[in-house]
Amino acid sequence: MPWLNGLGTTTQLFKLPHPLKPDHFALRLSIATVSQGSPFSFFPGIDRQLSILEGEHGMELEFEDGSIHHRLIEPGKVLEFPGEVKVDCKLLGSGSIRDFNVMVARDWGRAKGPFFFL
Repeated sequence: MPWLNGLGTTTQLFKLPHPLKPDHFALRLSIATVSQGSPFSFFPGIDRQLSILEGEHGMELEFEDGSIHHRLIEPGKVLEFPGEVKVDCKLLGSGSIRDFNVMVARDWGRAKGPFFFL
């Protein structure tokens, strides 16, 4: 499925509809292949958790005011952030990466990593 920002695609693994908002999800699990730097899609009211699955160099995320840089390099490390915050992604090195995303509607529940991949 295409990203909301139109700059990539993701494979949706699981989607639980929101019980009070039929056009929204309560929980979504997905894997994305990222082959270029780009801004993240905007998801108001959603808490996001992101972890690298594969890729030699990982990615660096810069949050909206430029004061927070976070590097996701090691598989299994989880970064949590609100979906309404502007985030720009930069790949560290050549080649693409694959990441695992957990997105939860804040008014429905919450998820907590770390995640274990077999």
